[in-house]
Amino acid sequence: MRPLLLPFLLLCSTTLSAQSNCDSLKHLLGSMLEQYNALSVENEQIAFEMNVQRAQIDSLRAALNRGTYDLDKAMMEAKVLRSIMSGYVVTIDSLNSVNKGLQRGDQ
Repeated sequence: MRPLLLPFLLLCSTTLSAQSNCDSLKHLLGSMLEQYNALSVENEQIAFEMNVQRAQIDSLRAALNRGTYDLDKAMMEAKVLRSIMSGYVVTIDSLNSVNKGLQRGDQ
């Protein structure tokens, strides 16, 4: 068998379970993008960092769609991206609470 064909054949012989996991991961990444898009922030630094995370999610989704990325590695990266997003949610919520307190103090 030619060496270049072997990776292609291995890629094409994914099991139904692996395909299901891949579809679930794609759905999770799509959901994460929607959640990132729903977050609103005026802080330029946080907005820049969130855009970097969005780009990483897009890149990971594209690699999964091409079938050129290891599923286990992609799942680990998705977990990391999810935890980073959770940190942004906490930070944004905290900043909004502080802003509301400051606004009440100004009035």
